Amino acid sequence: MRDIFERVSGDSRFTALTELLRAAGLDSVLCEEGPFTLLAPTDEAFAQLADGAVRRLIRELPGLKGLLLSHVLRGRLTASQALERKRVTAMSGVEVAFTAKDGKMLANNAVVAITDIEASNGVVHVLKEILDPAM
Repeated sequence: MRDIFERVSGDSRFTALTELLRAAGLDSVLCEEGPFTLLAPTDEAFAQLADGAVRRLIRELPGLKGLLLSHVLRGRLTASQALERKRVTAMSGVEVAFTAKDGKMLANNAVVAITDIEASNGVVHVLKEILDPAM
């Protein structure tokens, strides 16, 4: 079974995330034993940012790393476990709140489009939006 980084880097929905993880040096972290839970924003999520925002993030590595670590949780959390816990502290130190609304799972205010993609070192949940670390 592939690890979390192999899962996202091998999926055409995550080209921006893959590029940013590499730029921040977090690709190697998501290859480690873990376990981890990755809240993975799609390319469509990154496209919602202002023009040039991804390139700016790459130039501002501390901010980029903090933003990305807001999407990484220690431990393997399935969707049902995340909803049961309600709040989980991300590796950046910010809290992520998990709720269910209208039959959809939310991480903070971001819709979780796909849940529970298994990896050898954890699990991936696909986000339609980027988490705002200030939430």
